[in-house]
Amino acid sequence: MKLNHDLVREVLLEIELMKKFSKPLYNHEFNESKIFEIYERDDVFYTLHKLDEAGFIKLSTSWGSGKLITYAINDITWHGHEFLDNIRGDIVWEETKKQTSKLGSVSIPILQDIAAKVITNSMGLS
Repeated sequence: MKLNHDLVREVLLEIELMKKFSKPLYNHEFNESKIFEIYERDDVFYTLHKLDEAGFIKLSTSWGSGKLITYAINDITWHGHEFLDNIRGDIVWEETKKQTSKLGSVSIPILQDIAAKVITNSMGLS
């Protein structure tokens, strides 16, 4: 599967909105998210898995017969908040996507670096 950067951003924003401190966000709660009206379930679950792998979120999963049975989003990590803070604003996000589109495919760390540069440039700090 291909990682969708727009979906990465949307998932992090939605987790931040829905997640309560010291209480996991369970699958039956997150499955009510507007994300599932826009994106396919497999794409959302894949993104959650990859965000966990990357250390952006802490995810607990339960599998059975090769299928995801339940999951809980336990937290957004410091690294996840750092990334989200860089890509949160629509103007910054659109400019970041514009700049990365010239490159074709970019990794999340490159995306984060470009977003940080967009922010720095917009503040006149470059």
